[in-house]
Amino acid sequence: MKHLTIKRLLTCTLLASAASATLAAVTLAPTLSAPTELQLGQTEVYKLSVKNTGTTNASGVAIRINLAPGQVAVGPWPTVCSALSAQVFECRPGSIFRGKSRDYFITLRAPSMPQTYTHNVTATGTGAAPAISAPVTTAYQHFSIAITPSTTALWEMRSCGGTAPIANGICPTSSEVVGDARMLPGGVFEDLLDGTPGATWLQTSPQNLRLDYPAGTGYDAWYAELTPLNSRCFRGQGQTVPSVQGQAPFHTGNKICRK
Repeated sequence: MKHLTIKRLLTCTLLASAASATLAAVTLAPTLSAPTELQLGQTEVYKLSVKNTGTTNASGVAIRINLAPGQVAVGPWPTVCSALSAQVFECRPGSIFRGKSRDYFITLRAPSMPQTYTHNVTATGTGAAPAISAPVTTAYQHFSIAITPSTTALWEMRSCGGTAPIANGICPTSSEVVGDARMLPGGVFEDLLDGTPGATWLQTSPQNLRLDYPAGTGYDAWYAELTPLNSRCFRGQGQTVPSVQGQAPFHTGNKICRK
């Protein structure tokens, strides 16, 4: 009887160890890339990611981000993603092979009321312990940027373009053209990438920035209207002014940040 009891205990221990090994074989590691500052009512892209760092393929995987009160997701978004409630947005990648990851880029609109909110991504899956990403705390508030003309201060400018307006002025990272510029005294805008002569900048209040490029040989005049995105960046849409009557303008998305 004693030997039978010991045998049963050993069997239970082995089964428990096997179960623990099975659970550990699927390990989910979620991460979140999000802004630490965002202008009230502005939109920004949040990157929700999850990686299967375990030794077996994962199934039934879902990741969720908690939204600030008054914050909403704006489409389009992947078909596997949806708003579960006013404060939870979910993406369900389902199966993820071992060592592989899934990334989802979701555009969220900031709330209209000032607040500081902590976001994170929670990942769940079949046979996997729930996992939570490192938190990102975002200050949602009203920002103003008063530009001081300078011959030395640099601004980083990111732009993209197309035949249709750039939604929310947000450029896909893969299509951005990046260069530096200076806001010189007298409203002179010095583009250090293109070197376009005659470009100007104008600010009638800390809530706006207008950039103008004159027409030249082989290119049309261009302008952009930008507003604060956070405490150091402006973002907005722009377009060319066609020199040929009836010609459609070329649209741009633009972001410029104090370095």
